[in-house]
Amino acid sequence: MLLLLTNRQYAGGKLHDEEIDPGEIRLFEVELKHTKYEHYTYEWEEEELEYKTKVKPILVPHEDRDHGYASILAKLSNEDKAKPWVFFVHGNNQSADKNIVKCIKLHDTHKVNVIAFSWPSKPALDFTNRALVAALKAFFKNPSPTTIAKKIIKEFIDAKSDAYQQARQNAKDSVTQLKTAFEESFEKLFNHISGCKKSLLVHSLGHLLYREFSSAHGPFIRQLEFSNAIFHQGDEEYAEKDTWINDGDMSYVSQKIFVTHNRRDGILLLSEFEKFYSNTVQNNTPRRLGRGNGPFSVATGNKIHHIEFTGVDVDSPFCHNYFVVSEETNSDVYTVMNGLLTSQDVGNSFDGFDEPGTRYYKGIVEKPEPEDFFEESEDF
Repeated sequence: MLLLLTNRQYAGGKLHDEEIDPGEIRLFEVELKHTKYEHYTYEWEEEELEYKTKVKPILVPHEDRDHGYASILAKLSNEDKAKPWVFFVHGNNQSADKNIVKCIKLHDTHKVNVIAFSWPSKPALDFTNRALVAALKAFFKNPSPTTIAKKIIKEFIDAKSDAYQQARQNAKDSVTQLKTAFEESFEKLFNHISGCKKSLLVHSLGHLLYREFSSAHGPFIRQLEFSNAIFHQGDEEYAEKDTWINDGDMSYVSQKIFVTHNRRDGILLLSEFEKFYSNTVQNNTPRRLGRGNGPFSVATGNKIHHIEFTGVDVDSPFCHNYFVVSEETNSDVYTVMNGLLTSQDVGNSFDGFDEPGTRYYKGIVEKPEPEDFFEESEDF
């Protein structure tokens, strides 16, 4: 079962990517239709076409959400009822289509039901007009190809930076609607499924949204109950004074809390560069949670465990998306992520998880040598 709860604007039978719908969230069921065509629609992201050769996702809107949840519960097969659920909060630069693809990969790779909160994290990139104006100004001032190229590159970086900042603002503005999504998922779905196992997966810039949500709605979130929470490659700063990931404030996680790290994560490196570029660095701690922070500053306790992916061979050492790594691509990474997403008590499945605050290597990661070009640290 694949479900979307979203605050994206919806018009003409299509979810849009740029702006928040200030009204109620919408509920969509994602039906997967088998197709013999290799490329079944031109609208989807080019780099994702290779994956989407066997199924075609069809969005089924439920305008009346109460009726929609009842309909979904009625059609749940015994197989789906037995599967764990993953509540997924995605990250930056995700069109609705791209978010759905990640949900499909989660669903297919780990054999879980997915309910995703899909928020508008891909604002329009205002580049073409800005680049044209900059190129014309440069041409009339100094018609040098090098000067023109520099101006265009600067405009591109500025446009990407502006889009990222707008995505961060959209995350902050989505807090109330994320609360509604959590509320309805439990009251109208999870609580009606006997023995329902559920995990929370927060990815990349979704950490900013989650952080703002937990700050604004602490008493509410403590009423929820997840088996595990996975904070995957967090695109958000974390200082020692922060408490949004700790045992005390996360009593709603009954088993374990996992924080993943890859010091070579290319997406988070770009995010840190953007913080310097836009002069928005705060407290001199630009290091992203998902890249680690020297000796990890996340509070450790009986539930919190760190998963170190630095150096893992998954297509590229700069990997940002371990949660959709298939068994064929890297069986060890798949085994770890599958355990985090599907097991109620991961400590019984993997060595090392029973010791709070430990980092997990178990044959999948070699400890980086001191001459690692990203950072020298005795902690590794």
